[in-house]
Amino acid sequence: MDERPFFNYEDNPRDEKINIISSSGNGGALYQQFDLVLPKNCIITKPNENEVLIETDKLRLNIRVNFKGYNTHIPWDFSTAYLNLDKDDQFVDLSNYQISITIKVDMKLKSLFSKSGLEYYEWVDSFLEDLDKYLSQKTFFEKINWNSVQATMICIKNFQESKNKE
Repeated sequence: MDERPFFNYEDNPRDEKINIISSSGNGGALYQQFDLVLPKNCIITKPNENEVLIETDKLRLNIRVNFKGYNTHIPWDFSTAYLNLDKDDQFVDLSNYQISITIKVDMKLKSLFSKSGLEYYEWVDSFLEDLDKYLSQKTFFEKINWNSVQATMICIKNFQESKNKE
């Protein structure tokens, strides 16, 4: 968290180290702690800004986050129905940004000739699946079955409007 500019409070240093699980910062910045269990002798480096390299004796996993400040589209009634924002406040309280994550997995040559230890690298598949579940807008809307929810909301609204006309 201390490496992120939005959470760098040099004018108010923390005297004691506390374990912060979640925090919001200036401009809508959000920090959430996570745990990632990796194989023994794994080396984690930060070769560039917004990039992490995880290297083991069998593979290299490069993760790069791309944020260019572009907005993304969310369904028109999601903010009012799901997030419970007033129609007037949603433009003030809600910022929709697009990020992309590039993940490159390179298996080292010696891993192709090794019969042992590959089961310890199945974490890569589960990590990628978990990352998709956590970050993907498409996966999130599928998980909450938004298309059906949205259709149901339209039907209820139309039904109420037709009852009010009677």
